[in-house]
Amino acid sequence: MLIILLLGALHPVQAEDVLPPSYQWGRGYHIPAYHLTLGGYTKVSYSSFESGSQQAGLNDLSLFIFWNPLSRLRLFSELELEDLFTLDGVTSFADAFKVERLYAEFLINNEFKLRVGKILTPFSRWNILHVAALVWTSSRPMITKGYVVPQHSTGLSVHYSSSLFKRDFNVVVFADDSADLELTRDEHEFNYAFGGRLNYQLSRELNIGGSFVAAQIDVQHGVDWQHTLGVDFLWQKNQFELQLESIFNLAPNYNTHSKYGLYLQGVAPLFEHVFAVGRYEYMYGNKNNHAVYERSQAVPIHVGVVGLTWRPAPPLALKVEYRFGGNNQINAPSGVLTSIAMFF
Repeated sequence: MLIILLLGALHPVQAEDVLPPSYQWGRGYHIPAYHLTLGGYTKVSYSSFESGSQQAGLNDLSLFIFWNPLSRLRLFSELELEDLFTLDGVTSFADAFKVERLYAEFLINNEFKLRVGKILTPFSRWNILHVAALVWTSSRPMITKGYVVPQHSTGLSVHYSSSLFKRDFNVVVFADDSADLELTRDEHEFNYAFGGRLNYQLSRELNIGGSFVAAQIDVQHGVDWQHTLGVDFLWQKNQFELQLESIFNLAPNYNTHSKYGLYLQGVAPLFEHVFAVGRYEYMYGNKNNHAVYERSQAVPIHVGVVGLTWRPAPPLALKVEYRFGGNNQINAPSGVLTSIAMFF
């Protein structure tokens, strides 16, 4: 219904040489007459944990809508049905529906662009990438799950892309007002925040980055301001990959606990389209997801992940992994996780 209403509101380009609509697997359905592209991705998974519990279902069904009504104006939305089908049954539409991203992007010039709306918080590499078909494992590292820095931001962001010493240099600064502007409620989200991220291509193989966020968020007995610093790098060569992200979160209120953690992930090609993946994670912070800011709940959590990822075609990824650890029963329980993710 949303797509029908959108198409009805648009006026096609009047030109005899406009290309006909076309579909390409993984790149969506492109309608040149409307400067419109529809796409998305899906993820299904099955997990069996050492506790005896099992999880399975349709985790993500996301629709991308790209529209370029003007040469310097781009509109984008990612609308998602999350955990629509699980072993417990069918989730109601109201509970499953999420607005992952919804923003207008204004191209100021070749270097600057402005976004207004809901975006992925520009903090860490994983959160910006995030799409299941692009990442190497079925599970997210603990420090990227939103316990410390929420995954989404709603407000204003400015993006700068240029070169420094003939290497790529990118900066993002943002201001968030989720308390007043959020469309759908997230489990972890800002009330208000501001921050930024920079990334620099140190060499052809190595990118380094840094992120900072100051945010007012809900805590156990009210609200508090949190300040979080992140440092990361990504090294890639001949299909080998090494990635690290680390965070330190300072909670100035004496009733709350500072949190810090990291993950180090390596990828190595085994044979055509098949890759071995290993990851170590550490987080000192919440043992209970829903008591993030209780001092008594802060513990060191260790997690290890070993797995295989098969990418028979660029839009498709099949993954299997074994996860284990200590103090990880709630945040990242031990067991076998599998998933299939695909762009359409």
